[in-house]
Amino acid sequence: MSKIFENMWNIPNLMSIVRLILAPVAAFLIYYDYQGYAIFALVIAGSFDILDGIIARKYNLVTEFGKLIDPLADKAMYALVLIAMVLTDQIVVWYVLLFILRDVLILIGTLSFSSKVHEIPQADKFGKLSIFINAMSIFLIICGVKEINGIFLLIPLILLYLSTINYILKGMDIIKNQK
Repeated sequence: MSKIFENMWNIPNLMSIVRLILAPVAAFLIYYDYQGYAIFALVIAGSFDILDGIIARKYNLVTEFGKLIDPLADKAMYALVLIAMVLTDQIVVWYVLLFILRDVLILIGTLSFSSKVHEIPQADKFGKLSIFINAMSIFLIICGVKEINGIFLLIPLILLYLSTINYILKGMDIIKNQK
């Protein structure tokens, strides 16, 4: 566990910590119908999400802490924002339940994987693309594009689950190759 906290205080990790702090702020703003401010918070968080990874890779600042805090910030943002959206009837419940179920499965898988391999796996491009498409769908709903809600959320959700299957298969392959 101490390896995770080595070299944790760098710019990309601090950006992820800011995203983690912005998660309840964005949810609060959505719940109390401050959509403009919520959009601003989400744009800041989304920008930091993109930039922290770019900076970490470009300047060789990828850390075990960053591999942990980055997806944690993502999951906190999605969970809290989606719950606020359900509570204010902005998004359908089934989408949120399936989205959060997927995150729970990923968390369990990551913990199991990291206990066997002693490292935290990074997301791949397909996973990042599926999250981006889901994020854009959620963002458009918050911006007032209600036509996306409902059946149109199936496509991003299917992509999300396909990326989860891909992630599981890659993890199993890594474990198999270490034996």
